Amino acid sequence: MVSHFSEWWAYGAFFLVVMSGQLLWAAWLYRHPDDRRTLVYGAIAGLAIAGVWVVTRTVGLPVGPDAGRPEQVGGIDLMASLDQLMIAALVATIVAPTSAVGRRLARVASTQSVRLASMFCTASFFAVFLASHHS
Repeated sequence: MVSHFSEWWAYGAFFLVVMSGQLLWAAWLYRHPDDRRTLVYGAIAGLAIAGVWVVTRTVGLPVGPDAGRPEQVGGIDLMASLDQLMIAALVATIVAPTSAVGRRLARVASTQSVRLASMFCTASFFAVFLASHHS
């Protein structure tokens, strides 16, 4: 977030809002673990964030100092986007286990999938310390 403020104030503000929202989401769910509506809202927000990432890496943002110029894919941002997708998939298995999507995801959520998710989360954690951001 801090480095994005140096690029353009709106980039930094975006990441500040996203970070704050995700912290509040996690804190709310910690205190209200059965709140399915909040789970869904958080998963949708995560999918939107991953969608913004795809746009910034393919066609670039329509506003800002680098408007229309795609950014490079970095290790940290790739892992963060994969984490967002995995969180959304896990929420789908919790909220709608009997839907077609929920059943498919639940089938995938075997021991191997849990190990894979743990590996992604661990890689994301270490990416912060080992990888440098491209911007």
